[in-house]
Amino acid sequence: MKQLIFFVILLFIFSKNTYADEINCNDRYLTLVNPVRSREIWFDKSVEPLKQQYNLILANNFDATWLLQYDVLIDVELVQEVKNFNSTQELGVFLEI
Repeated sequence: MKQLIFFVILLFIFSKNTYADEINCNDRYLTLVNPVRSREIWFDKSVEPLKQQYNLILANNFDATWLLQYDVLIDVELVQEVKNFNSTQELGVFLEI
């Protein structure tokens, strides 16, 4: 029990300092990362979920990083859809071990 209380106190102290540092920080960045896995594990096997995610990102004028699993790279329909993304979208490879 004493260890838990000590941990909570340390967490509070360090989180407070971190928060104070963030208030003074002018440069803040947010990276949206969308891992795209094989359609075999999707509930909806169509390309609609991918289109919906992309349209939502476009509607909010965001840039995103799309990490594509190997199974996506060999899926002709998904590759065609990804090729339609605008140039502000970043593509990468998603490797899971």
